[in-house]
Amino acid sequence: ADIIAYTTVMECYVRSSSFLSNSAEATLELLREAKGLYETTGDVIFRPNTRTYTVAIRALAKYPQEFPKSAKMAYSLLLELQKQYNETNDLELRPSIQPYNYVISCAANTEGTKEEKLAAFQIAAKTYKEIRSSPYLTPDSYTYAFWLRACNLLLIVSDVYMKCVEVSVAQCKKEGLLNAFVLKRLLQSHLTSDRLKQLLHISPSSDHRFVQIEDLDPSWSRNARQYETRR
Repeated sequence: ADIIAYTTVMECYVRSSSFLSNSAEATLELLREAKGLYETTGDVIFRPNTRTYTVAIRALAKYPQEFPKSAKMAYSLLLELQKQYNETNDLELRPSIQPYNYVISCAANTEGTKEEKLAAFQIAAKTYKEIRSSPYLTPDSYTYAFWLRACNLLLIVSDVYMKCVEVSVAQCKKEGLLNAFVLKRLLQSHLTSDRLKQLLHISPSSDHRFVQIEDLDPSWSRNARQYETRR
């Protein structure tokens, strides 16, 4: 077995929720095993790559209930990948946008006390900021959808919440990445009906709940793939 085989099995665990009751734990165990083989043998065929880390982080995002601090664990894996890339400059270890998106998604799935949600939001905000400041990363529609979901679920309604949502929506529209998935998260936000209509440039007399992506300025979606809306 090599890292391709390890990663493929990890992906099977993540994609099949009925396969195991502890899919995230099993996925992370395979990552640890591959890392151990690489450290022991020094053979690059066992070295986890960007895809491997992405699958592990996605497992934590999909099954956050398996670990009490899944967002912190996901961010730690991202930092580990970043560190390896910085040390080697190997393109196989350069993080893509996907692991960053899944860290934000993992944070958004955090349940618990206000303090736990705030800690998760800080991880999401830190990750989102790193995306925007990276010399090689570009946000995609999932970035904005997961970020809006994190804001909606982790923050109380406040000036900070309003600013986080409105600034990110403005950036999303400017970059042409608004799609049905992002729009769904925006419509689930805690913004008032009037403010949503202003942001979306729709008639004050219309019902914002029924707006479709086709009703909006097409330039806002010029770079977006119209992903199937999903959780």
